[in-house]
Amino acid sequence: MSSYFFILGSTPALSLVELSAFLAQPNLAKISSQVVKAELADDQTATVALQKLGGSIKVCRQEETLNRNASTAELEQAVADLFQRQAKTAKIVIGIGEFGRDQLDALSLEKVKRLLTNADLKVRFIDAPRSGLSAAVLLHHKVHEVIIIRTEQAIFLASTVSVQNIDTWTIVDREKPYANRKKGMLPPKVARMMVNLAVGPQPKTKATLLDPFCGSGTVLIEAASRGLSVVGSDLDPEAVTGTEKNLNWYSQTFKQEFEFKTLQADATKLLLSKKVDYLVTEPFLGKPKAPAALLPNVFRGLEKMYLGAFKHWRRLLNPRAKVVIVFPRALAATAGLKQDITLDSLIDKLGALGYTPLLEPVLYHRPQAVIGREIRVFEFKPAQQ
Repeated sequence: MSSYFFILGSTPALSLVELSAFLAQPNLAKISSQVVKAELADDQTATVALQKLGGSIKVCRQEETLNRNASTAELEQAVADLFQRQAKTAKIVIGIGEFGRDQLDALSLEKVKRLLTNADLKVRFIDAPRSGLSAAVLLHHKVHEVIIIRTEQAIFLASTVSVQNIDTWTIVDREKPYANRKKGMLPPKVARMMVNLAVGPQPKTKATLLDPFCGSGTVLIEAASRGLSVVGSDLDPEAVTGTEKNLNWYSQTFKQEFEFKTLQADATKLLLSKKVDYLVTEPFLGKPKAPAALLPNVFRGLEKMYLGAFKHWRRLLNPRAKVVIVFPRALAATAGLKQDITLDSLIDKLGALGYTPLLEPVLYHRPQAVIGREIRVFEFKPAQQ
């Protein structure tokens, strides 16, 4: 086993719980808000994991451990030595990223280049933010990147071994034939993280995932990418037709075959021919810009809808099925409220219906959003279980 560092993306709290669920390692070493350490078999295992994750940008293999108080000059020499060992030819393109050294002087790429030049290497370096090269640069250029991670105990030097395929994510996000910008658009990466929270390292054999508020099919596409059969329903016939178009487009574009079914139905009345193992969804969250004075009434209506849906879904779920669902949360800071408005009062009622929370809710929201998304995970255990 070797040590690897996952660099998390723009939703680090959600990215962390996704990574923990996917690796089936509940006690990952959280180095900082953006860096998590895990023990994995090899580079191939790390690379495969990264390509299935939605919330991690890159994965780096630990190479060396240095004294936490090493000087900038000592670090520059150690980094240069590491690049020199990695060089396969007399030419090398390099980049550097740093975490945990915000209050210290940044390493000088010019000095690292000089040290490598003195070792008879031809060097080109690519400037980057303090956190390192972007996924796009790493994906499209043959470049060696070293990441420096300073903790309370030591300084680690790590080499980037794989990076998120930003091109694929861009295609899935922007090139689907159907989209409705007037409705809440769940980002594909967030949808993938939600699917991974349900599925974990490996889907159950011949498992099916249901999204009863399928919208444009974003959750279903990400579930299909994990090898699941999918069923999507929506009350809006346009959304059902659009979802079918998007699923066919995804299958053809990425040459991936999978079973899917779409149907028009109310989420509280939906009927299926067989039960499902996973339910992942973002229901209607209320109008995104509702006046603050109306929000309490809006949330009372949403609570009634959610409770009705959860009651009905008991007919659709296999025992021990996982449910990953977005709950709305009105954010006091942007909604002009004295305190957040939530659906927390639902939790005890759901427990009586057989739904057991598996994680604390993870809040995700865009800047200045009035309604945030609380992502919650439940396991369904019927009373006889």
